[in-house]
Amino acid sequence: MRTGLFILSFFLFITGCKSKNKIPVDVLPQYKMQAVLWDVMRADQYLADFVLNKDTSLNKKNESINLYRQIFASHKITKEEFSRSLSYYEMHPELMAVIMDSISKKPELAPTKMINPEISKDSAKPTATDSFLRKKKYERIVK
Repeated sequence: MRTGLFILSFFLFITGCKSKNKIPVDVLPQYKMQAVLWDVMRADQYLADFVLNKDTSLNKKNESINLYRQIFASHKITKEEFSRSLSYYEMHPELMAVIMDSISKKPELAPTKMINPEISKDSAKPTATDSFLRKKKYERIVK
């Protein structure tokens, strides 16, 4: 009887310690799923803003499928792998939240302000500052 209770408690202990967030082998890892979803979202945005807005004769579904095929090929995955992974992450919202949070932070990593390069003094074209200084110097000489 004691041996049976020991085996039962050991089995419950082992199954209780099993990680709930362990991702199956046939599901894309979070970092790869995040990269694929990022590209899919960008493709949808591109279609909505630039392609379908300009040419209304295009079929949205066909254009989306073509872009998705290119995305899957670039990430070396299949449509089935993506669908299976997306279903898995949708059934595990805590894992999907990590992916979506990392996607939402991506634009913050990009530079938000353009930096204008400085023109060197030996440039062939005079700068606005050079013209201003020459004008002031001329005004002083004339006065």
